[in-house]
Amino acid sequence: MLQKEPCFMSSVNNLATVLSAITGEKVGTLQPILNPMLNKSNAQKNNPYKSTSTVDKVKAQLTNFGVILK
Repeated sequence: MLQKEPCFMSSVNNLATVLSAITGEKVGTLQPILNPMLNKSNAQKNNPYKSTSTVDKVKAQLTNFGVILK
């Protein structure tokens, strides 16, 4: 996983930049979402893991792809 690489462990911005290149989404959109996911000391209001509807949508999509969820 990318987040375990040293250059991404020290900088959420680096990870957001790579994900931006992959997805076409703006770095400024990705970074506030990634920050609370990767750093528990940050405010959690933007953490997508805290949104039941978001988690349910992702689980449904993964199930559609044939991923077996634990």
